[in-house]
Amino acid sequence: MLEALHHLLNRLPALNYAVFERLIFHLARVAEQEPANKMSPYNLAVIFAPCLFQGETKSRNPQDLIKELAKQTIVLEVIIEEQVEKLQATLRGIETLSVVARHTASKLTELISSEEVCTVLMC
Repeated sequence: MLEALHHLLNRLPALNYAVFERLIFHLARVAEQEPANKMSPYNLAVIFAPCLFQGETKSRNPQDLIKELAKQTIVLEVIIEEQVEKLQATLRGIETLSVVARHTASKLTELISSEEVCTVLMC
């Protein structure tokens, strides 16, 4: 399903794709704060699906529109959930890099200190 979604999204005009991608990134950041704001990917999808996936509605049966809305909500929820996972993976990677950087800085400080001691003692 995700491959099919990505295939469809890649067919959007470049500007539309860029705006959609930025919106999804924002919604993922909102969803990441769900404990504080109660906005899960599903809740966000319920709100934004009708705006993002609107089509011709005047000549359509209202029951069909409701069925389509349910499907659209699922699609958007999946997209937001995927972006939340990517965002969390990126943040974990940044945290790992920060830990490595702190460890490296500490080791360098130790080496510099030991070299200074060695220089003073003429090792």
